Amino acid sequence: MTIIKVERNEAANCINFDGSSVPAYFNACLSASFTGDNVNVKNDIRSLQLGEDFFEFSNIHYTVFRDKDNNTFANAQAAADYITLNGNVAAPTDVNVGYLGSYNASTNTPDITTDLSGFNNGDWYFITVAGTQTLSGVSYDLKVNDQVKFTASSQTWSVIVNSDARLDDIENSALAQYDLYVDADYTGTTRTGSNVHPFNNLTDAITVSSAGNSISIKGTITVTNNSTDAYTLPHGLFFYGTENAVIKYVSYDSTNGDLFYFNGTDYTQEFRFDNIDIQNAGGYGLYIKKPLKVVVKDCEFKYNGWNGTQLNTVLSSSVSGLLGYDSTQAELQAFYASTNASNGGAMRIQECPQVEITSNSVSYNLRGIRLQDCAIGGYQFVSRNRAFNNIESGIYLASSTYSSTGGCENTTVFNNVCKYNANNGILVVGGIDNMISLNIVEGNWNAGAMAWHVSNTRFRDLDLTNNNRTQYNGIGNTGDAHSSLTIGGNTARANKGYIASIINCEVYNTGLGANTSRIGLQILQDVENITGSYESNLINIDDSGFHSQDYAIDVLANLDDVKLTVGDNRYIETTETNINIASGSYYEQPFSNHITNLKECDFSIDGESVILKEGVNGVRLNPYTLHDLQASLNGSNINLLLKGSEKIQFSLSASGASIDGVALTGTDQEKVNDLNAMLQHSGSPTGQAPTITSSLAVGMEQGSTLNYELLADFGVGYEWDLSNVSGITTVEGHIRNLIGGSSLAVGTYNIPVKAINYNGEDSETLVLTVSAPAFSNTKSIQFTNQDYLGANASLLASTLGRTGNGSGSSDAWTISKFFKPSTRILGQTIFYFGDNDVTNAGHINVRFLGGNDNLRLQYGSSNNYVRFQSANNTLPANQWHHILISYDGGTTGASSADVADYYSRFKVFINGVNVISAGTWSHNNFGYTGAIDADNLRVGRYASGNYLRDNARIDELATWNSDQSANVSTIYNSGSPFDFLSLTNKPNHWWRMGDGDTYPNIQDVGTAANCTFVMYNMTSADIVSDVP
Repeated sequence: MTIIKVERNEAANCINFDGSSVPAYFNACLSASFTGDNVNVKNDIRSLQLGEDFFEFSNIHYTVFRDKDNNTFANAQAAADYITLNGNVAAPTDVNVGYLGSYNASTNTPDITTDLSGFNNGDWYFITVAGTQTLSGVSYDLKVNDQVKFTASSQTWSVIVNSDARLDDIENSALAQYDLYVDADYTGTTRTGSNVHPFNNLTDAITVSSAGNSISIKGTITVTNNSTDAYTLPHGLFFYGTENAVIKYVSYDSTNGDLFYFNGTDYTQEFRFDNIDIQNAGGYGLYIKKPLKVVVKDCEFKYNGWNGTQLNTVLSSSVSGLLGYDSTQAELQAFYASTNASNGGAMRIQECPQVEITSNSVSYNLRGIRLQDCAIGGYQFVSRNRAFNNIESGIYLASSTYSSTGGCENTTVFNNVCKYNANNGILVVGGIDNMISLNIVEGNWNAGAMAWHVSNTRFRDLDLTNNNRTQYNGIGNTGDAHSSLTIGGNTARANKGYIASIINCEVYNTGLGANTSRIGLQILQDVENITGSYESNLINIDDSGFHSQDYAIDVLANLDDVKLTVGDNRYIETTETNINIASGSYYEQPFSNHITNLKECDFSIDGESVILKEGVNGVRLNPYTLHDLQASLNGSNINLLLKGSEKIQFSLSASGASIDGVALTGTDQEKVNDLNAMLQHSGSPTGQAPTITSSLAVGMEQGSTLNYELLADFGVGYEWDLSNVSGITTVEGHIRNLIGGSSLAVGTYNIPVKAINYNGEDSETLVLTVSAPAFSNTKSIQFTNQDYLGANASLLASTLGRTGNGSGSSDAWTISKFFKPSTRILGQTIFYFGDNDVTNAGHINVRFLGGNDNLRLQYGSSNNYVRFQSANNTLPANQWHHILISYDGGTTGASSADVADYYSRFKVFINGVNVISAGTWSHNNFGYTGAIDADNLRVGRYASGNYLRDNARIDELATWNSDQSANVSTIYNSGSPFDFLSLTNKPNHWWRMGDGDTYPNIQDVGTAANCTFVMYNMTSADIVSDVP
């Protein structure tokens, strides 16, 4: 226990409390009393100011105090008397320092200006009410806690100004970030809700709040278990938790109410919950209905609707010893009926036009994130949340009607993790124009993603792993456990353009769920009953991968009523059929899907085409022609390869091979021989050797792509010798076609070729001539408002970046461009490279200053830089100008004495003329000494804003990793662009700005040729025919 020693300090005219957090108090401001064995020390002056008792020490046991000689006190009265005596020592009579109480400076009460005869030397007052008074001929603006003191010899008052921070200043200062404050651990008796005197409970704060107030919450706020909702909110409020802020019922009880509840009527109120742990609700942690906007950010929801016991959502019951995904329906229903769970969950937001649910952790609740009929006419983002180990679905977009007439709209659910929930990972019912993207969905008991009655709903870039583990959900109901991703429901919006689109999803290891087979994606039968046109009843499945399924895609709906398109999918280790169709036909492009293995395959010939089907009456597979395929035995399987290669097209069980509907017999090797006899049909019936008939002299321009087809009469097989032509290859599946060659240098190349059949061969030489392209410049890029070019900055790190304060020529660079400014009077970014943090970190910023038609180069950060600004009117509007800027790689900052040297590192040329001498240099903090990191590379935009405007244009942008200022005349070329690759010192990167480019990509044709700019907020019309 801390000991407090009390002693008088005569020199300072104060009393000291050694061992306490505030050890000293001025004379005549304290008085002590006692209650039982406890001592209370009141600050009389503060109490007078506040209008209520203010205690410096409250309910302190008398044994804590010691006198000046470190002796204990006999009892509480002795300690209190000692403190009062030593804290109120009379001043010497010759000084007569006397505290006369409080003074109201607003009303001059008591009157200290009219008659001074009654005052003694040293008399003084504390100012308790501020005001302006004239004392002894001087006007003073008196503030609370100032003092006025009387000098008898001169019969004047003097003012002692209180230099400490005042209470009202603190409460009304920038330190008061929020409107109201709650500190659960605050024990003071003054509780106004300010940052100095916070409330110690949330109820008081809500009671005195107004709509739109912000409330800071500190500590753990505990609510007594009660079936009544803990906080029924009267209006919109913003709750901000400090670190480790918690709001909870004392413990989980299934009869507890909601922690926060609001039932609006007019969609005007806004709510925010930020950085708060919300626990132990029997209902919902948050239940908000009909507000205008709800933001929930960085909160943690736990034990709402479930106490987190008796059931393990990850492991089986045999492993965990608790209920699990392998438990019986009766066991799970009994669990839900117990006091361990209730009809609640983490959050429920209903009928809210604007919703933002970001960066929250939601675990061990009955329900996770439930959003019902939200974002109608507004927006909804659900991002970066972690929903795991909940009994119901992790994220649920709900419909009040459980059909298409209700549901959320305009919602994006992206970058979330939904794992091991005892229902669906993500559940969507009803709604329209919703996007489910970039989510990790793993280990959920039922479908990883379930969609009922949806319209215009997109599932993109989902990782669906080990879902659909059981037919029941965590409360013992039969779950939506059909497949990893399921589309169902017999209703959709009349104004839909499609039902659902599934793109770039990966499905791994689906469980059986409620089925007898493992199915990656299933379309339920009731989908065929959706009304609307065939075109709008569209489901698209594209660019997705299905791994280790019995059936990758299973369609129960009649496809005469539903339009299904399938393309570019990957089927790996499917044990039954990749696509199983109950009825009707679907759309699929040739070569649009990748199949690795087949259980059955029927082969037949139609002219020159090889027809492959998944079984005798199965779906037709990718087309091939005679001589494309070759069969090879691999154990008990047959591999079908592209002839003459090691590329397996698919594997087939030898027992499943048939030709023209008749199963092959004999040994597995005999089956392979039968297939090869069919696939490698003999040569022409005329008995003639082949003759090459296509031209054997081909020309192409350097940088273009060859597309040549070899033609031959009676050709069956073909051979090329491509050993001396880098980058040219045959087309897979079409050996007669040559493509490529864009990297070939100017010159002549001989390519031996043969056409072969069973009667002989024709050997010839194809002569390929590569000529240099003629240079032409016809295009540039225009910038209109908030559009710009962006590229991967890391690709220019070795050209424009550096790691320190300039190491010499290895850090040198040059930037060249043609620029045509607009008439817009604004600072506009021409070129920006470097760090995201432009305030503190290094970057290169080249800017056009529209007000003065001049150029500004800044190197460094906003805090530390060197800056050059050319003379006014060096860049007149609506004219093309060539700009070349070089840096020699030297140091650019550190010492005030060397600033001129830092300036000399750079040269700036406009139209071939060095403009440095006519311009002005400046710096901040003597330049920049740090690195230039490759975070951003942009043309026409700074880190944020400062866009090029009003049809400003840029052409022929190039960079070198060396100082090219000595070659400026050659590069400028009197203002006429030319082929930079003809230079001795070629640019590492060169962007033609439209010539040879295809929207939206601007290609790099420099020696590195690896950095492509992308046109943002632009159209193809921004590639214009206006050049220097």
